[in-house]
Amino acid sequence: MGISQVQIDQFLTSYAAALTELDAEAGAELWSMPGVIADDRFTVVIETRAAMVTGLKQSYRLYQKLGLGSVTEKLVLAHVHWNFLDTHGDLSTAPPTT
Repeated sequence: MGISQVQIDQFLTSYAAALTELDAEAGAELWSMPGVIADDRFTVVIETRAAMVTGLKQSYRLYQKLGLGSVTEKLVLAHVHWNFLDTHGDLSTAPPTT
């Protein structure tokens, strides 16, 4: 059972509303716990919903200083396909060749 496009759209709409309203409690409810935030500079694991609320509130202060008024529906979704390679660098999910 996968996630439908409608469910994805509903989630992103809810997340955008929480961000636009700077509603940390509503935003935190949209995260599973533990939450993981990662970018190319750091990764952090947030263990509890209360810690997520605190973290979101801290980020909202920055957004306010930057003048955030709202967010747009211009979200990009990416479909990612991972190739698993064996220790020789060969595709391990490929059928064996004879």
